Amino acid sequence: MNRYLTIVVGLFFLGACPQEVPSPGPATVSCTDDTECLNGQSCVDSLCVANDGKTMCITDAQCLNGQTCMNGFCEALLLNNDAGPVDEPNENSEFGVTFSTPSDRSTARTWETLTISGTITSDTDSLEGIEVILTSSLDGTIDGTFNTETGLFVAEATLTEGNHALTLEAQRDDDRSSATVNITLCSYQFDEDFSEEPDPDIWRKFDSAIYIEDGWIDMTNNQTSTWGKFFNVAQTVQPGNLDVQFRIYTGPLEAGADGFSMTIIDTPDVPSLEKILNCFTGLGNHISPLRNSCELSVEELGALQAFSIEFDTYPNGFQCAASVNPPIDPTCEDHVAITFNGSAMPFYWFPEDWGDYEACGTPGGSWTSYDYRAENGCKYGLECVDDLCLPKYPWWDRELLGYGPPAAGAPQFWAEMENIEDSQWHDVHIVLAGTNATVTFDDQEIINATVPEFDYKGGYLGFTGGSGAIGNYHRFDDLKVKGTCYYTGP
Repeated sequence: MNRYLTIVVGLFFLGACPQEVPSPGPATVSCTDDTECLNGQSCVDSLCVANDGKTMCITDAQCLNGQTCMNGFCEALLLNNDAGPVDEPNENSEFGVTFSTPSDRSTARTWETLTISGTITSDTDSLEGIEVILTSSLDGTIDGTFNTETGLFVAEATLTEGNHALTLEAQRDDDRSSATVNITLCSYQFDEDFSEEPDPDIWRKFDSAIYIEDGWIDMTNNQTSTWGKFFNVAQTVQPGNLDVQFRIYTGPLEAGADGFSMTIIDTPDVPSLEKILNCFTGLGNHISPLRNSCELSVEELGALQAFSIEFDTYPNGFQCAASVNPPIDPTCEDHVAITFNGSAMPFYWFPEDWGDYEACGTPGGSWTSYDYRAENGCKYGLECVDDLCLPKYPWWDRELLGYGPPAAGAPQFWAEMENIEDSQWHDVHIVLAGTNATVTFDDQEIINATVPEFDYKGGYLGFTGGSGAIGNYHRFDDLKVKGTCYYTGP
């Protein structure tokens, strides 16, 4: 019998099978290959699209860049707020109109200030008396300046989300000419300030997580021995690079517990997400296992695909006089750390003489000391099997995972912090680009490391937090996630 197979109430395999009809949830959007898409779809640029190039959908939340879900497909929403009809330009015009920036079929962000420029030429020597007008099909007229000596027109503007046809027109008397470029403007994939209570069909609260009317989410509300989770169940974060910002708050106890995390879990649908969340408490040191309510086997949990950034405020490990709480923290101070797949390893390490894969010893010692051995004759986190101390879970098994004690000069995926339990809001910014991960805290870069063989797959985004015998507030607010910006215009 597999020694990891402990409590199994039911089995739920995390692989997705093709369905005959689209099922609710974001599984119809993100993908890595065609096998993850529904019948009649192909995987293009990490999105499941119909063979005619359209993205299939159930709700608007599954569509990109301001598109809306119409008749099962994402379609551009044509708004009747343009500058109005214009006369057709004269094909024999003396003017030449060309765009310099932006290029046709390009993309930009709604918060960026765009430089829109073009050049007007004339068959005559003079550009005097020429009126130059720039319009957007969505935002109307855009003010700019025209230099009659150089023929250069320049405007700076921020544009609304959606597909814009930018038209630059030159006119003098009855003569006119124009040029048009198309550009897609993308907003944040997630942009939540929680000023109003979230729609439960979009943001779902689990366990003790609550909405506070002042405009934030709290995981524990300063209660002891409790935990909360708060996940977006209507939309997944796209695979590839990640750029996410949010704010955190914890206090008032400077020696409080336990901490909280932002976590992204790659799983095909909401029911499988719920089963995963029922297996974890969501405490500060990654997402801590909660086996007695778990319907998944440890093998399935060992295959979990997740990315977490944790804010740990309680020291664990023998060197912090808390050996009862494995795994070992890299520091006894407050710290921020990156973890993967619900596992603390390789970002926390058990020491070389932890006693794993060694003979079971004699129970004894103080529970706060490193020499403590439980009744099974093994140190914390180990169980005695056939007179051998073995890790209780595969995510603690460094032999199985191939991890050992950190080598000299190994990348550091954690940062020791001064007291963050100061009852103040703090800004967090996380960027994943390829295999590089950076974390800034209040505009100070605290982590910058290359993650070997890292493959960020996206998934459902949420927050977790928990307390033990000591409580604290664990609050989140002002979430912004930049997704990949795709051109979706004509």
